[in-house]
Amino acid sequence: MSKEKSLSTSLTLYPKRNLAKMILNCFVLGDTDLFKVVLGEKITVKNNTIPFDEFNVGLLKEFIWEKRVDIISSFKMDLWKVEIEETDENIEKLQNIETDIKEEFRGVKLLATSFVSEIYSNSPLKKRIHIIVQLPATTGQERINIQSRNLDYLPRQDGRGGTFLSHDLMTGYSIEGVSLTDPDISMRSEIIPFLIKDLMQKKIILIQSPPYSGKTSLAQLLENYLTQSQDFLEYRVIRISLLWASAVEMGCNWETFGTVWEKIIGVSWIKWIGQCKSIPSILIMDEVQKIYKGEYEFDENMKNTETAMEFWNTVKANLQESSNVYIIMFGAYGYGVNSAGLSTPVSIPAENSKSLLDIKFTDDELWSYVKSFCNRHFVLLDNNILNDIISNFNKYIQKATAGHVGLVRHILHNTKSVMEWRENVLTWKDIFVYLNSSRFNLTINECRASPKVKNFSDDQLKMCESIYLNGKFIFRPSDKSTQQLIKSGVLVVNGEDLYFSAPLIMRSFFQQYYESFNSIEIPPSSLYHFIVKTFTAICNGQSRKFLKETLGFGTDGCLLEQTWQKEFYRVGTQVLGKAYFMSYNVGAVFGCVGYINFYVDKLEWAIELLRDGKDMVEHSRRFEPAGEYKEIVRYAKSIAIIDIRNESKKVQKLQRDFVYVSYSENYDAFKIECLGNESLIIKIKD
Repeated sequence: MSKEKSLSTSLTLYPKRNLAKMILNCFVLGDTDLFKVVLGEKITVKNNTIPFDEFNVGLLKEFIWEKRVDIISSFKMDLWKVEIEETDENIEKLQNIETDIKEEFRGVKLLATSFVSEIYSNSPLKKRIHIIVQLPATTGQERINIQSRNLDYLPRQDGRGGTFLSHDLMTGYSIEGVSLTDPDISMRSEIIPFLIKDLMQKKIILIQSPPYSGKTSLAQLLENYLTQSQDFLEYRVIRISLLWASAVEMGCNWETFGTVWEKIIGVSWIKWIGQCKSIPSILIMDEVQKIYKGEYEFDENMKNTETAMEFWNTVKANLQESSNVYIIMFGAYGYGVNSAGLSTPVSIPAENSKSLLDIKFTDDELWSYVKSFCNRHFVLLDNNILNDIISNFNKYIQKATAGHVGLVRHILHNTKSVMEWRENVLTWKDIFVYLNSSRFNLTINECRASPKVKNFSDDQLKMCESIYLNGKFIFRPSDKSTQQLIKSGVLVVNGEDLYFSAPLIMRSFFQQYYESFNSIEIPPSSLYHFIVKTFTAICNGQSRKFLKETLGFGTDGCLLEQTWQKEFYRVGTQVLGKAYFMSYNVGAVFGCVGYINFYVDKLEWAIELLRDGKDMVEHSRRFEPAGEYKEIVRYAKSIAIIDIRNESKKVQKLQRDFVYVSYSENYDAFKIECLGNESLIIKIKD
């Protein structure tokens, strides 16, 4: 059963030397400050890594925009090559947007297809300004003034989301939304155009999903796409989060919505909607659950009040008739006094509603994101080796998260953080071991998406256990226990049934619910010894009674494989004690098509269960050198396929890597047979 492993695939961890090839001093015409652009041997733009020799001026424009999104609202700009000193006189000229760059500084406008490496034959002089950035007049170089332009509507402002609020200077990674200057983001190239097309057709879209599912980042990326697209230049695009109420020293709810809106936007909701007759408008509203309330009857006495009623009346009207405003709302499900169960104050038709399942990463988006992230943080030693490792990592993430945005980010950033201590070489085995460690499991259990099983009611525990055993559970919309599990993100609705929101969430439930620790001074000496001790404990403990009385039976009257899995896990964690961690459903880590049931960290044991000898040939084939589990054979020190069968089904021939466990009718005896070991009978102790 023991197999030694060898591993030649490896990659070096970032940060490492990405030497600067060129440093350019840049100045935005009409601004006040100089800034530097450092171009290394490889440059990352929009999640794509480009070698310096292939980096052209068009890419440089996008690179500059990503770095200075705080003052530049579009990558549509002209770049001028100059070589001027940083004198007071020159700076004064640069601060005037009317300055003729060609006339004043002998500037040369750069073509988008020109390679940056060819702009300067030698390194540019250090104490000079090298690039002048000229923005088109329509990108908002000056704050728009509604009075001076004599408009009959309030245009998009240059504050946060197109409002009057100052820009959030958040930089770097955040699980709650993203920074557009962060190179480690996915621009959601497939889901964003799909949402926009849907919004243009339906006028109203509601996206309801639990915390940690990527709503806020999607709202940000949607705004960014719309404001940069030529197709929406004639639209007024506004993004507002109702959490921004704190920026105007208020809290936003049903009663205060009107006041909060006017303080952030600059005009009342009624007036803003009226202005939509003059300009088509797209409103992106995040955290809309802040203004949920139970369904209400329209009351003329409440018209034009500061409550959220007028907002929801607009939504209702937009669903029934054509208008010049398009509203896409992002929100969690309602909670507390403002909760309407899983509903909004106005009934939103199913075709206008989307859930967690609709905003998850597509397969192509996920692959692009994972590949870009790994290429940025892991230095390539060999193209083929790195691509193979990234492919395995992507397979694991895809299987474990089902595209759940928050969990995808969680895995990538936690793996990167844990591996940063390595100075030289990181192997795929290092990643694989971490993903099946108690340390990683703890991060999952503590993240906002994970179930907190100790707080579940009995009904919720039974519901989750039923989904684990049967794959799904009938959705009952009015059931309070069901609502809470959906709100928290543990379960999702698909059609008429409930499912776990991701395989990783199911694994977290399984491990929290079934694990049980005892103080074990002497751990098992081998995988076979561990299996014997586990079934000895099953035979002599509460498991025997559970197995006799359990409802986990299949249509053939035999115990379900899942029933054996949970009992093996519950008792197995006791046998191992706290010194070792047994991970559940781990096949994706090995790049397998299916799921291996268990993997024991540190001891490097891989275990699969099957029932009554079913598909023995198939299970055995998976462990062959070319089988689906070839990665397990490669990495795990010991593997075991435990064939649990009724004693009436005799074992015909012992096979390598199989452990045969035959149980009596009353589960009061187990016979264990294994190639290379004497047969063993375990009986209940009197």
